[in-house]
Amino acid sequence: AYASILSFGRVADPAGDILVLLVQVERPQKLVHPILREERIAVIFFDEDNNFPEVLALREDFPRVPHTNLRDEALPISLCLYDQGYDAVKLDWTPARFLFRLRYWLQKTATGTLHGDDQPLEPLIQGAPQRLILPGDFSLSEMQKQSELFQVFRRPGPEHEVTLVAKALAAGSSAKADSVAAVFACEEQTHGIIAYQPANLEQLHDFCAKAGLNLAEQLAIKVKAWLLEKPTKEILQCRLIVILLLPKRRQDGTRHESVEQWAFMCMASVQDVGIALNVMATGGGAAGYLLSGPTLKKEKLAAIPICTLQVLHGLSSRLAAAMNGVEEDLRSIVAIGMGALGSQVFNNLIRSGFGRWTLVDPDTLLPHNCARHFLGEWAVGQNKAEAMAQVANAVLDQPRDAAPIASAIPADFLNPRTHAANLENIYNSANLVLDFSASVAVSRRCAL
Repeated sequence: AYASILSFGRVADPAGDILVLLVQVERPQKLVHPILREERIAVIFFDEDNNFPEVLALREDFPRVPHTNLRDEALPISLCLYDQGYDAVKLDWTPARFLFRLRYWLQKTATGTLHGDDQPLEPLIQGAPQRLILPGDFSLSEMQKQSELFQVFRRPGPEHEVTLVAKALAAGSSAKADSVAAVFACEEQTHGIIAYQPANLEQLHDFCAKAGLNLAEQLAIKVKAWLLEKPTKEILQCRLIVILLLPKRRQDGTRHESVEQWAFMCMASVQDVGIALNVMATGGGAAGYLLSGPTLKKEKLAAIPICTLQVLHGLSSRLAAAMNGVEEDLRSIVAIGMGALGSQVFNNLIRSGFGRWTLVDPDTLLPHNCARHFLGEWAVGQNKAEAMAQVANAVLDQPRDAAPIASAIPADFLNPRTHAANLENIYNSANLVLDFSASVAVSRRCAL
């Protein structure tokens, strides 16, 4: 009922059966999106049966709406019918349920009620196995002020995965980076309107143009500046990564609710991108020189493929607190004793964004301590307080100008000797003192 088969056949790459259906849509007179009373829909059932049947709207002027799948081509539009994985859906999949779901999607899209007000906004870009980790202090609140240049380093990992870590370029840095990254902010846009996944620099430029950003022009400005200023010696030979900030709103005319972040790695160097943008050239033994006045040829940008990167943030104190469902608390804390109890409690608290710490312990970690201590064999022979401070500062990604999350005083709290003055100042100014020493003498001293 409410659907008929117009034609059927075979498709290749990937192989499957295709049915073209004429589907009747139950809809009101006043529409939010122009869904017709009858829509021609193609459904591809793949031979391998390892993914959802692909559902394609065959009408060329089918509206751009939320809950559609991103594809390499803009047309035909692929409908996203399910919010669960295929392994779960296929357990009770039947033709009748499938047709009901398809008609439900068309009906709710016509009235603009398919995406509920309590649902998160639709992503603008499809996910990617490759990832870029930005510094923990990267701020979205100053999107238009993000003029910083990042050096990007590759982390070792499984062969099929790529993890890149971005560090803000420090003055005088001699570190040799794999890539460099620059940030660009688009204008606000309504979620669910992007039709395809950018595959090259020309498509990324067109993608940004729809969101009010002339990417080629802004890239040309940055490349010119890098050529003149040479922020790093190897910048022209580094690959270029474009970080996009995409503010999203739920409906036209409303304020943005969230900011989507994606990165795109150019499969070419900064120098190659500069040449494609017609702002530099090579020759005469020089790495590059400025050109003036030529017209941009977009086909040169099309020759530079790009790779989509998922953007993550380093674990800052604020993010650690949010991941634990609590508020960040940066009160100053003195922790006395980094033994079996203190090391475990301290480790859990810093991973929930709690405190700025001074750790006090005179002991050296020995092999038998590792049975219950947080530290392992790799730290045997080190002072417990100093080793735990190193762990904390390695776990959390702190802003460049911020003090370390933890520092250590390798001294006996009751007899600090050369550390006496420093310990007294820190102890007296602390907001909180935690005694993990299991010592009656320490407890009595703290109570004075």
